[in-house]
Amino acid sequence: MPAAEAERAGTLRGPRDAGDGGSLTRIAGIGVIVVSIRLNRRQKGTSWGVTEFETATATTDEPTPTPTNDQPIPANETPDPAPAPGPNRAGHRVTIDAAVGIGWGTPAEVVLRVGVARCPDVEIISESLMIGEQDLEPSRADDGSSLVLVRTTGDQSWIAYRTEVLLLEQRSSQPLSLSERLEFTAPSRYCPSDSTAGFAASTFGSARGGEAIDAVTDWVNSHTAYQFGSSLVTTTALETLASAAGVCRDFAHLTICLLRGLGVPARYVAAYAPGLDPQDFHALVEAHDGTGWRLVDATGLSDPAFAVRIGTGRDGADVPFMAVLSGSAPVTDVVVGAFRAKS
Repeated sequence: MPAAEAERAGTLRGPRDAGDGGSLTRIAGIGVIVVSIRLNRRQKGTSWGVTEFETATATTDEPTPTPTNDQPIPANETPDPAPAPGPNRAGHRVTIDAAVGIGWGTPAEVVLRVGVARCPDVEIISESLMIGEQDLEPSRADDGSSLVLVRTTGDQSWIAYRTEVLLLEQRSSQPLSLSERLEFTAPSRYCPSDSTAGFAASTFGSARGGEAIDAVTDWVNSHTAYQFGSSLVTTTALETLASAAGVCRDFAHLTICLLRGLGVPARYVAAYAPGLDPQDFHALVEAHDGTGWRLVDATGLSDPAFAVRIGTGRDGADVPFMAVLSGSAPVTDVVVGAFRAKS
C-alpha cells in the first residue's frame, strides 16, 4: 500500500517485480523523479460518490462576526455529535523500522520523507536515520514532517530509519481555519472533486460532516476491491471510481475526492500503521467533521487510532517518501515494520 507516488515529465514505465511479492514503479527521463513503491497485496471485497460546511449563524441577537482570512471558523451550523469512543491510543508505544535499498545509479540528490512527523499526539523517544554508516540530520517541513537531503554516489546503499514513539491523546476539538477549508475542499491532482461532485451528491444526498465521513468511507470500502497491481502511479480518483479497484493510495484518493465533492474538507495522510498486514507505508484520510479532524482508513486494513503520521497533503503528490531531484537512484527494496505495545 504505497504512501508515495512517482511523477515527472519523462517516460513512465509500468510496475516491475520487486522480488518480495511487491512491485516497483520507476520513471526515467529528465527532471524531478518521485519514486513510488507498491508493496501491499491483499484482496478485499468490492465497492463504489458535495457537503457544504456552512458558517455558523448566531442564535442570539448579537451579529455574527465576519471571519478574516485565517480566523478559525466553525464548519457546520450545528456540530455533529462526537463519534463513539474508539480505542485509546494514549500510552501505547510504537517501534518503527524502515529500510530503503538504493541500486546502482549515478550521483544523485535524493529527498527522503520517512521520519515520523512532529505532532501534538506523538512523543519521539528515540530516532535514527542513516545511509550506510553515515548519520543523517532531517529538517522539518511546515506540516511537521521530516525531510532530509541525501547526496548519493551512484553506488548501492541502504537507507535505514528507526524510531520508538509514545502515542498521546488526540485533540477532540480542532477549529477549521478559512485557509484550510479552501485548501482541502478544492480539487487537486489526484482528487478531481469537481468531476465527481454530481456523483457524490446523487449517491450521498444531504449527508454532512461526520455523517458524510462515515457514509463515504463505508461506501468506498464496500464498493472498491483492494487489488494489488490494479492501478498506476498516475491513477486518479476518477479512474478508481470507474475501475472499482486499487490499493491504499487509491482508496484514500477516492475517499478524499468524494468528501470534497460534498464540501467536507479532506486531506491525505501518509503514515506507519501498526497491525497492517503486510507491513508497508500506508495511506489514510483525515476529514473535518465540523468539530475536529477525523482519521479514517477506507481500506479497513488498519486501525487509524494507532497510526503514526509521516506527512499530510492535498493528495499523494504532496507527501512522497522519496524524491530524486537530480541524477539516478533506483529503489531496489523497501522494508517496513511498525509494532505497537502498551506501556
